[in-house]
Amino acid sequence: MTSKNKQKKINIVSDLTCELFPDKDILIFDYQGLSAVELNLLRQKITAGNNTVKAIKKNLLKIALSESGQKELASKDFPGQTAIALVSKNSLETIKEINLVSKSLGKLNFLAGLFEGRLIDQNEFLKLATLPGREQLIAMAISLIKNPINRLVMQTKVNQQRLVLTLKAAALRR
Repeated sequence: MTSKNKQKKINIVSDLTCELFPDKDILIFDYQGLSAVELNLLRQKITAGNNTVKAIKKNLLKIALSESGQKELASKDFPGQTAIALVSKNSLETIKEINLVSKSLGKLNFLAGLFEGRLIDQNEFLKLATLPGREQLIAMAISLIKNPINRLVMQTKVNQQRLVLTLKAAALRR
């Protein structure tokens, strides 16, 4: 009986180790207090873009992280029930989604992770979660480019309006 459990754990660790590619970002969070329905909802939101979410025991996670070369992340202490999100695309959007669910449910805590090869903690996670999205940044850049042009147009209109008002005032005096 114990050999089956041991083999099952070995399989879990080897599968997770294979999934921890260097090109994937790793987000580890505590999901303690979430119901199965809430966890499945989070899973559905995150797994939309070829990402995976797994609830996994801390010891098995640490072994898999060590075996995949993520020793710095494996040395961290993870309180609560751990889940891992393996993100291959749109990591920032996934971070925002986890933060949104965390705020709405109040039961989800980010613990640690690897974002673009850098180890991040909860403070950096919150900073990343509050960054504007790609579309917002594009809109901001366009408005910055457009703003001087709009100012120039407005300034030329103001001068034209002043000229018209001056000519009307001169015409009224005559």
